[in-house]
Amino acid sequence: MKKIVTITLISLFSLVVISCFAIFAIAGFSFKNLGIGVKYNLINNQEVFNANDNMLVVDVSASNVVVTFNKDNEFKFSYYENENIKYTITKEQGVITLFDNKYSKPWYNAFDDFYDDMQTLIEIPKDFDGTVTVKNKVGDIEFKNIFSMNLLSISAETEVGDISLNGGFSNDLTFTTTIGDIEVENFAVENNVNVTSTLGDVSFSDFEAIGVANVSITSGDLEIDDSSFANLKISSTNGDIDFENLSITNLDIQTVNGDIEGFITGSESSYNISANSEKGRCNLKNSINDGGSKSIKIQTKRGKIKVLFR
Repeated sequence: MKKIVTITLISLFSLVVISCFAIFAIAGFSFKNLGIGVKYNLINNQEVFNANDNMLVVDVSASNVVVTFNKDNEFKFSYYENENIKYTITKEQGVITLFDNKYSKPWYNAFDDFYDDMQTLIEIPKDFDGTVTVKNKVGDIEFKNIFSMNLLSISAETEVGDISLNGGFSNDLTFTTTIGDIEVENFAVENNVNVTSTLGDVSFSDFEAIGVANVSITSGDLEIDDSSFANLKISSTNGDIDFENLSITNLDIQTVNGDIEGFITGSESSYNISANSEKGRCNLKNSINDGGSKSIKIQTKRGKIKVLFR
């Protein structure tokens, strides 16, 4: 028995050694290619803000992105570069663009944890009132401390990474994630809201949407707390929908799998209601409010519907 154990341990050790050698060979027999000993340089740049500057575009692939504001009259950029990752800043016809060379971390670069901690910091002048668009291949996007700003629109998109926004106002808001959560707090939108998540949860808290809001989730839960919507349309394939203290004029929910539960502020009698669950309980009764324009439409195939008013 001891001989069998010894042979097994030797075989496993040999397999590990061979695997490590193979990875080292694929990396060109270079520790730098494995991320060991690679130097990163913190770069700081700025662009003077002019009155005709109306758009900021950020398009990166290898870091987390934080967007905030400053009291100066400059766009400020802080990011990390090395021999593989390079950034470029351009300014043309009122559009300021920051982008990298789309470097993708090799699979064998697992020893380099610094990629996970890198941060691209964008500081926007407080008087800027244009459009902010941020795209990120792998990494989070965070908008923070922009309470005093009045932006024309905010757009953010990630392939793998979360998107979060806390505080502020804009005319339009568009968030899209493939794999990642979306979180919006203390924010108001005057016109259109478009939020799309393929695999990830979505949450709104202390949020106000005066125009039309569309939320689409393939797999993930939706949570809404202490928020107000004029027109909210929700489409969900797999996931629960929960709301607390929801102020709503027109609500349209279409789901396939998942429960729908929550509290709506106001009286049930003030809404035209159409609700149905093909395979689940529903506490709402279909009704017509002859004198009102408010409406609630909820349809689900598999899941319960429990909506209360207060």
